[in-house]
Amino acid sequence: PGAGREGEGTFFAEVNENLKPYKVGGVHRHIPEMERNLGRLLAQGRPVRTHGPLGEVRLSFVPHLVPMTRGILVTVEAEVEGNWSQKALDELYQDFYAQEPFVRVTEALPETKGTYASNRVDVKPLFEARTGRVMVFAALDNLVKGMAGQAVQNLNLMLDLPEETALPKEGLWP
Repeated sequence: PGAGREGEGTFFAEVNENLKPYKVGGVHRHIPEMERNLGRLLAQGRPVRTHGPLGEVRLSFVPHLVPMTRGILVTVEAEVEGNWSQKALDELYQDFYAQEPFVRVTEALPETKGTYASNRVDVKPLFEARTGRVMVFAALDNLVKGMAGQAVQNLNLMLDLPEETALPKEGLWP
């Protein structure tokens, strides 16, 4: 702020040493994509308990603004029906993403530093038996796996090149 301008919530002085939620209340633009993909995944093996029409997955998503140069960490939850176990959920995710070169299903919860400067997304599903909910954690570098990385990845596919061409799978953190 200053010079007659209003403060902007994304300026360094506004976000430094601060963590805050944004786009809450089901208005984030990526919610439909997450619901569609989670529904597709869960429908392969188990019924999903939802409150939406036609059995659609409905989830809550609350992104948080974190003052860091790059990286996104996502936590998504959904209710599921049936007899789930952590092993079954891990196997489902491993099978679903087996042919995806830029998705790694991890044993531990993902961290943003694990994908720093890569086009990879680290994903960990977790079944919480106490509540009967599935939680999915994902970490990615939004500067590489964002629009620029998507553009290169799509160009590779359009030109019939290997999908991984010119895109780093491994990040800078060991």
